[in-house]
Amino acid sequence: MVLEPQSAQKQSAVPGLVFFHPGAFCVGSSAVSFHMTSHLALELGIVVISVDYRLAPEHKFPAGLTDCLTATKYFIRHAKRYNVDPSRIGIAGESAGGNFATVVAMQLGQEKTQYPALKLQVLLYPVTQSLMFTASAYKYGPCEALSVWDLAYITSLYLCGDRSKVDPALSNPYPAKLQGTHYMNFLDPSIVDPTLPPLPPGRRVRREDIAAGDDDLDMVLNPQVSPLVAEEEDIKGLPPTFITAMEFDVLRDHAFFYAKRLEQAGVKVKMVHYKTGYHGQTNDFRWSEKGREMMEDVLSYLKENL
Repeated sequence: MVLEPQSAQKQSAVPGLVFFHPGAFCVGSSAVSFHMTSHLALELGIVVISVDYRLAPEHKFPAGLTDCLTATKYFIRHAKRYNVDPSRIGIAGESAGGNFATVVAMQLGQEKTQYPALKLQVLLYPVTQSLMFTASAYKYGPCEALSVWDLAYITSLYLCGDRSKVDPALSNPYPAKLQGTHYMNFLDPSIVDPTLPPLPPGRRVRREDIAAGDDDLDMVLNPQVSPLVAEEEDIKGLPPTFITAMEFDVLRDHAFFYAKRLEQAGVKVKMVHYKTGYHGQTNDFRWSEKGREMMEDVLSYLKENL
């Protein structure tokens, strides 16, 4: 879906934004986010491309990601057809779409000789890892929209195309397998709760060594699934980032962990933690006062940086 305000047609080149909708990798479409993407386009006077990607379980990983990457490359390559300045294109996503957004940004960073660098990325309560479903410091709240079971279920559908991995995932096996390695430092509880002592530095291990013979572990350590565990050189290549964390959200700690990794790699990060927020609330900006505040924060960041 291409959203091009009339005001953008009357100017020289304008900024562009590629947006990936939420839906747990399994449901949703660009129509679900139309009220958000159209609002962004109209308020900012920019061209917004909202991508309809293939959905699990019919199309498991990496089908949806491939669609997002292909659409983004096409838009950058043909930006002038849309009256867009290719040097002023950002990428954004909500929830599962936030996962796609940052993975696509990494992929483009690795191909930087072919494409102009993205101007920024906006990640709204993104999925950033599939290593731990019971994040260390998460406290369940009354506004919970997703449960740990839901997260395990959608992850199984996305990665395997069926629900076969729900029960194994709920047993939370990966932290024990990764104990004492550098991967656990990315999931350090002290990142979320500074009153806790930080974990000691773990020994650095290669994905192929620690996951040898364990296909499930190899899958969740794939940076295209869990961008949190990507190599530092790929993290360093990411653009300035706006990332949100909602207090009453099973994905809350994902944002904390990822923001810390980005900062440690030298990426300019603005993270906002909404202490009364729930999963998906930015999408409720038309009828939620807090949602309107969140949308204003997104608009402000895009106005200043895109």
